[in-house]
Amino acid sequence: MYAEKFRLDGKVAIVTGGSRGIGKAIAIGLAEQGARLALASRKQEALDRVAEEVRQKGAECLATACHRGKPDQIKNLFDKVVEIYGTVDILVNNAATNPYFGLFLDATEEAWDKTLEVN
Repeated sequence: MYAEKFRLDGKVAIVTGGSRGIGKAIAIGLAEQGARLALASRKQEALDRVAEEVRQKGAECLATACHRGKPDQIKNLFDKVVEIYGTVDILVNNAATNPYFGLFLDATEEAWDKTLEVN
């Protein structure tokens, strides 16, 4: 019953980190509710596999390699989505990194930079 109220027919969603894990699950869930999808992640091959799963659910899906820490790649992603679908209605910023595991105060400046660049 709730799923019927949560239809996303005609909506366009971008999911970053969409090639595995939580991002993949979110993408499939959005597809099942009727959204057209644009998946982004760093590795095209992994994106292509998820895009095929999404298409098997009957949804349109664009898979574009994109590193969230590179502004030119982000612009390319959004330009491509708007060119193909005409708009962006939903953005799921799922991609993230954690290059350092340990005490907060012991993290290097490089680890901070990498985390802020991507997250």
